[in-house]
Amino acid sequence: MRSISEQGRWSYRYNLSDFSAVTDTDISTPGLRRAVQYAKANYIDNPEGVVAIVVAKDLLFGLARMWDAFMGEQTWETMVFRDRQDACQWVRNRLKERYGIDDLTFS
Repeated sequence: MRSISEQGRWSYRYNLSDFSAVTDTDISTPGLRRAVQYAKANYIDNPEGVVAIVVAKDLLFGLARMWDAFMGEQTWETMVFRDRQDACQWVRNRLKERYGIDDLTFS
């Protein structure tokens, strides 16, 4: 369930970012750092979040790991996956362990 925080950001317990259809990117290091700054702003409202990132290409796998490293200690529990089903199962398991949520479905 999501809600809007006082700062206008979404509040959530998990995020599944599926980039498996992305074949290439030209994001720069400054662009990646801007994405990190946006994520850190959302972390304030969602410090206990679980994030699964799905990628198919090695370049994107590396970028996802860089993003996680740039987040530093101010980050969610994050995992990068090559397979969407594995990512969904990991999110289900983590939400069940953390919050007792056991009826999570993905479309």
